[in-house]
Amino acid sequence: MSSQPQISRDAAAREGLILRLAVAALGLQGAQAFLNGHNDQLDGRPLAIAASSAEGFDVVSAAIIAVTPFTQTIAA
Repeated sequence: MSSQPQISRDAAAREGLILRLAVAALGLQGAQAFLNGHNDQLDGRPLAIAASSAEGFDVVSAAIIAVTPFTQTIAA
């Protein structure tokens, strides 16, 4: 038996989803830095916040979108 704390299936699913979103938006290194570092605006580590609840996932998703550099131009 592992001494590691176990997370629920829902929390694991949220972790996977937020990781995929962050990598798509920020690239692998950007996603790792964003998700694993302390975020002052979120008052915590985004990966843990996203895994903790559906509301936390929504907050972190919005934060990822807010820091995503837009590289495509929208044609008028």
